Amino acid sequence: MDDFSPTDVARMQSVRPIGRTRSLFIGLALALLITLVPYFPSAPAPTPAHAATTVATNTINATNGANANNPQLMDPATQILWQLGTNDNSAAEFSAYQKANPERVSVPGNWAKRTDWSFMSEGLDAADNPAMEINYELTGGSIPQYGVMFSVHILDAYESEPQMSVFSNGIMVGQIQITGMSGSGSTYPYEKLYRVYIPVQFLRLGHNVLRLEADNCIWCSSSENQYLWWKWDYLQLATLDAPATEPLNGSYINLGTTIVKNQFTYDQDTLRMAPYAMKWLGIAYSGNTIRSSFWTDTTSSWQPNATAWLQMLRDYNMQTVVDHVNGNLLGYPLNADGTLPQAVQTEYTNFFKTYGPLMQYYELDNEPGLSGMSLANEVAMAKWLHDNLPTLAPNVQLVAPGWSYWPTGGTPSGWERDPASRWQVEQYTALTNGHSYNTEEGGRGQSFLENLLTYGDQGLLTGNGLPKPMLTTEMGAYDYTTDDPLFGADPNHTNSAAWDRLLRGQIGYANSIDQFAAFSFNDLNMMQDNWSNDPFSTREWPAVANDDPRMDTYRRLALAYATHGAPLPYTYLNTDQVQNQSVYFRAVNTATLAPLPGSGGTSNKILLNFVNFNHEGTAPVTMNVQVQMPQASAYSGERFGAGTTYNQAHSYVNNLSTSSANNTITLSETLKPGEAVQYILSPQVPEVTPSAPTHFTVQSGNGEVGLNWWNASTPATSDVTYTVKRATSPLSTYTTIASGLTSTNYIDQSVTNGTAYTYVVTAVNEAGESPGSTTINANPSDHLQYAAGQAALSGGASLQRDSAATTGVVVGNLHLSGSTATFKNVDGGPTGGQKTLVFRFASANSSVTKGLIVNGQRVAQLTFPDTGSWGGSASAYSMLGVTVNLNPGFNNTIAITNDFSKGDQGGISLDYIELSNDQIDTTPPSAPGNLTVTSSTNTTAKLSWGAATDNVGVTQYLIESGGQVLAVTGASTTTATVTNLTPGTTYNFVVKARDAFSNLSADSNTASVITDATPVNLQALAGVTHVKLSWTGGTSNGITYNIKRATVKGGPYTTVATGITGTTYVDGNLTNGTTYYYVVSATTGSNESGNSNEAHTTPNATIVYPASSAETGGGAYIEGDGSVGGMDRCNSYVTFHNVDGGSGGTHVFRTAYASGQSNVSKNLYINGTFSQGISFQNTGGWSTYTTMNITATLNAGMNNDVQIKTDSCGGGVNIMSITLLS
Repeated sequence: MDDFSPTDVARMQSVRPIGRTRSLFIGLALALLITLVPYFPSAPAPTPAHAATTVATNTINATNGANANNPQLMDPATQILWQLGTNDNSAAEFSAYQKANPERVSVPGNWAKRTDWSFMSEGLDAADNPAMEINYELTGGSIPQYGVMFSVHILDAYESEPQMSVFSNGIMVGQIQITGMSGSGSTYPYEKLYRVYIPVQFLRLGHNVLRLEADNCIWCSSSENQYLWWKWDYLQLATLDAPATEPLNGSYINLGTTIVKNQFTYDQDTLRMAPYAMKWLGIAYSGNTIRSSFWTDTTSSWQPNATAWLQMLRDYNMQTVVDHVNGNLLGYPLNADGTLPQAVQTEYTNFFKTYGPLMQYYELDNEPGLSGMSLANEVAMAKWLHDNLPTLAPNVQLVAPGWSYWPTGGTPSGWERDPASRWQVEQYTALTNGHSYNTEEGGRGQSFLENLLTYGDQGLLTGNGLPKPMLTTEMGAYDYTTDDPLFGADPNHTNSAAWDRLLRGQIGYANSIDQFAAFSFNDLNMMQDNWSNDPFSTREWPAVANDDPRMDTYRRLALAYATHGAPLPYTYLNTDQVQNQSVYFRAVNTATLAPLPGSGGTSNKILLNFVNFNHEGTAPVTMNVQVQMPQASAYSGERFGAGTTYNQAHSYVNNLSTSSANNTITLSETLKPGEAVQYILSPQVPEVTPSAPTHFTVQSGNGEVGLNWWNASTPATSDVTYTVKRATSPLSTYTTIASGLTSTNYIDQSVTNGTAYTYVVTAVNEAGESPGSTTINANPSDHLQYAAGQAALSGGASLQRDSAATTGVVVGNLHLSGSTATFKNVDGGPTGGQKTLVFRFASANSSVTKGLIVNGQRVAQLTFPDTGSWGGSASAYSMLGVTVNLNPGFNNTIAITNDFSKGDQGGISLDYIELSNDQIDTTPPSAPGNLTVTSSTNTTAKLSWGAATDNVGVTQYLIESGGQVLAVTGASTTTATVTNLTPGTTYNFVVKARDAFSNLSADSNTASVITDATPVNLQALAGVTHVKLSWTGGTSNGITYNIKRATVKGGPYTTVATGITGTTYVDGNLTNGTTYYYVVSATTGSNESGNSNEAHTTPNATIVYPASSAETGGGAYIEGDGSVGGMDRCNSYVTFHNVDGGSGGTHVFRTAYASGQSNVSKNLYINGTFSQGISFQNTGGWSTYTTMNITATLNAGMNNDVQIKTDSCGGGVNIMSITLLS
């Protein structure tokens, strides 16, 4: 489905479900007879003097309501000048590929009646006939007034995404990106009608030549040639009926991206950065799309600024596709009749009432199978939205889920890979979808192939693309992605070649394409995160090795295909230099675009784009262009060209005055291969005094203060400069310290550490000076502290509360693999160089190591000592110092990370980091003296010692035995009671002193003690006629244990076992249903200790093992009702320990569970070995419990482990208990 006006495409609305009878769709000959509404009306046939038919173009309803008119082909061209081939969905009338370069063809005079076209090839093949020149005559005394439209109906092509360059009389007028399925294993070919607008300026009376070329990718060698081929049904040239509304270049394409901070955050930084990003990318002002992730479980991240975000997109004439329902709404059980529960309906209703008026598209879901969604829920959501969107938000179109085509997961498992299952959802949506990463070559799981299966299996493919538009909400290539070696990409450009091929394939296939993502997703990014800094300093995401950045490829294709509006007439002033060069100019007036549905967004910009498609290694090309502007005026605006930073790529343009004769302006650009330049212009208006700069912030540094602000909003043009003024506190008269600034940042290096300053900034142009910004204070210092709350956290690191921390929070979870805390915009002072970096931290782990990363480089592995606890008191915290080298200014980053592959381990609570010029204290305290044990029990020992001294000050004392830290005290005490000792055990205590920089003293003298042997912590676990006892006690010094039992609380006890050398015992041959009471005593030589605590339990034929006492992991956790939740997460599990297997063999145990999903697959492991798969059914809700019996083989005794595990991601179940029945 292609070539609709932006208004048509933007307003395509809901689709009703249709039947699955294939006989209705046999052949194109029946297409005009089909009257299913609103699906698939036929495009009107042309009515030239020499009658010919066109491929029926199937589409969907363009407006709301069952009786709406069908959309027309964009820019109709009904007077056919010539057509080569017969419109019959076949290339049989042509010959095989002829070996000729170029292959020369003359349009025969009898073309309208001709059926034999064997004098020309069935298409182009870069290995045989890489170019074709079509010679034709324009007669009649005049050239077509509005230009012409070239059309080619492609029947098949190789999956390499070949491209066909189109030249009219030697001037490039377009480059068609052709999507092919040959080689992919697809059941269906991809057929499509492509169209290219040829301006009147590049036609001439008499003889004309239309040249078609099969072009390699910019970085690919001739090895690619054998894979660059396509076959056509027919080629056609027709005169436009009216002035063109779009310079069609193959298809009408919208191109977009995702612009979001930290995946879901739409804050002031995001609002500020987005306009800069959209302009630099080349997608602003043309009705292109931005994906906005407003998930229901992340409302705090997006909701405060959601309306402002949508309004900002409107102001830049950008559409949005909102990805909304996720997280906490996905698991709701459906009503008994299969409809959505009221909670979900209410969420939808409130959402669309609030945000619908500013939206254009709504994405049903994100990768539903991969995230465990059930097909029934997906269909229910699609049907409800299909039925209710026309009332709630008639301007919003429903987009199919962002399919990942995952082969497993969801209910039923793997339904997202099944075309028939997807069709149950697709029949309700106005646009299809499909995520695409790295490549579209290959078999199942690729979006092109999968969508052809969805619609081909329903008999709905009609020979011209898909039967409805496609909006790709995610596509991208990673840093590690490389092009298929078969295509011969330059070894230095395999990443760029792969990304270019993927994006070109999307342009040939989809209607709207959102790259994932501009920011925040690391090696998918096009730009580096730069949220709190001057947007002018934003950088491209760096290229891999010697390759080109992804953003360069994106901009080139955006400027060639995704800038929209009525084409402006233009001519080349240096025709000889651009003749037969693959350089393309695109000039559009966005003011002709219809207002966006809902938001009403419009634009008044003139977009002038220069693109060089030439192969790498060729010489730069100069393009001297004269463009006819819409009105006589001086024009101003912005220019974006080559550059790795926004500031390098961007410049302001002023006073481009049109000629008095014909309202033209002249521009000249010299472009290297692959480069692209865009001018964004509008009529110049009289200058007004700028508004005050906003969002003024300062950062205090060491001997400097950094200042940042947002551009003055009125106007933001090249002649606006900024003035910075400063006063000392208490407030005095402001003094100008900088003026004429063109950037929105400034570093004041004329400050004195320890002095307080107040700053204000104003904007200035020829009309005057703005009011001052808000005032703000700064306090430069030679000790700069960066608190935990200032760190950017990733890999599971998180903020945790601690009243003893400097700001009340610390960075925790730094024990997780990949967990990282990154401090950005760290000041290195005016000159940079060596600084002392100090960490304030607490830890209850020993042997903690962390990687130190400075400005992206891992420079050291730091060892953090055990401070005795994770925090909670000032004495729990210690310091660790290290020397680092920093760059001058505020552009440094310091990160601490836990990289398992580098040997990092253990956890810390990080309070802050501090930078200074101080020397690191390396002098340890003196050793404590006169250590003695003053008393002891079976589990405690009281110690005292003499105080240590230090050059700075002692902060802690560490009490150790056998190299293990058993207790930590503050510096204010020289006594401690060590607890949690093991009875009957020898301890050899020493004390060490620690200072603020974690320097440790030598050991004190040793003080030894043997604790009393009385056992503690006796526990009894019931089995079937068995009781398993365990306790805490020593196993050295000749200790054995006596087991005593009674049938009444408190005894009298009977000794049932003596001489036990371990700390566990199984008492057997008991009577089920009888309660038994136990105590244990220790014997050392001839001495018997007192009895332990009493423990009791009742053996039973039926034993319940509650989930609340089980081990959980992999993301599983204990819910408030005691059940185990989180079992939908990859590798989540619950393990029940000490399950009684009796004498061994087959046993039955009953599992109590609840689930809101059906056919939830889990695996059962017995003692670490896979036993069987388990399928849990929908119980009607997450708190509605039922039971299921499972039979498995257990070992003899009470040491069995029973584990239920999620090996395939997805599928939720809450497990309450297992009960051993026999």
